[in-house]
Amino acid sequence: MKAVYFEKHGEIDVLRYGDVPDAAPGPGMVAVRVRACALNYLDIWVRRGWPGLKLEMPHWCGADVAGEVAEVGPGVTGWTPGRRVVVDPGITTVEDEYTHRGEASVSPGYRVLGEHLRGAAAERVVVPAGNLASMPEGIGFAEAAAPLLVGLTAWRMLIHRAALRPGESVLVVGAGGGVNSMAIQ
Repeated sequence: MKAVYFEKHGEIDVLRYGDVPDAAPGPGMVAVRVRACALNYLDIWVRRGWPGLKLEMPHWCGADVAGEVAEVGPGVTGWTPGRRVVVDPGITTVEDEYTHRGEASVSPGYRVLGEHLRGAAAERVVVPAGNLASMPEGIGFAEAAAPLLVGLTAWRMLIHRAALRPGESVLVVGAGGGVNSMAIQ
């Protein structure tokens, strides 16, 4: 399949477009035909790399994805090819004390699509079936993909961690960024 990928960390000049390995969905997994993948600043950070970041190369980013179910793996029910979906980019790879108390994103086994795992800047992406959500009618693919990671981050920050409730006030500093724009909404 085709993807925008890199084989070493660096600036924009390390990006390539071409053929990369295509994965088939295993048990509990679904292959999604990517129709839209938003560019998130996380993609730039991952491409540049940081100490301790270990990726399987070539790597392609892309956490925010909307598309259509292309293929389902063994044991997957409720999803059929052609169904319009968005993908929760937070992938839980283990069950542990954190996942059991609803804190999956702080588990050592938590991975983010496009950051720790190959992402959706490709023709297809394979994810756990539990990470899919149906797209509402009347919403386009680009419109559905754009708010995913920033929306989840804002939700965790305001609702889960800060326990913000109706009637309370909050100051959003730096309201021009994606997470902060979503926090205002």
